[in-house]
Amino acid sequence: MNKLSMREKAYTSIRHWLHNHELPKGTVSSEIQLSQRLDMSRTPVRAALQQLELEGYLRIIPKHGILILESSAQRVGDLLDLIFSMILFSYEQARYSQQRFSLELELEIREISDSLAASDNQLVPENRSKMELRLFKLLISTNRNQEMDRLFEQSVERLDWLANIRRWKAPYQIETTDLLADLLFALSSFSVDLPTRLFAYLQQLKKTWI
Repeated sequence: MNKLSMREKAYTSIRHWLHNHELPKGTVSSEIQLSQRLDMSRTPVRAALQQLELEGYLRIIPKHGILILESSAQRVGDLLDLIFSMILFSYEQARYSQQRFSLELELEIREISDSLAASDNQLVPENRSKMELRLFKLLISTNRNQEMDRLFEQSVERLDWLANIRRWKAPYQIETTDLLADLLFALSSFSVDLPTRLFAYLQQLKKTWI
């Protein structure tokens, strides 16, 4: 296995701090501070920061520092649109090629459907969010496209998906449950109505995202 370069190490560490809120949104850091924290020169840190800026995590402000970006409504909407575009592409590709979903995905659809039908009280909002995310990940992975998988994981991380559970709490929980049930039915039956169901669920996420 190839060793990570200094730039890759800096990138991985800083992105980890962003994901775990060790670099909170709305705060300002600096190249010097991060270099000291990473115990490396500024050159690889600068390269890592430039990559993270391209990915939308932060903004480099010359002579002022590094601004950790808030999740604006526009940015959230763009990322959700991207994820659901990949889901729709994966579904249509499977339908067009007349392929069945993997057994793992079929079991996941059935398990979630059964849980929703039973109004499983064990599924607290956090667990419902994990369940939903697992479903979307399996759907996109049907393409066997590593770049798409990577983009999905990156988008989920930027959205802080598991921390956003408002849709699974009152007064939205019942509506979200019904919308997901409709989506699951369309998936399991390979319905041509899937795009409509998917769009309805996307709008619910946008409406309830923090």
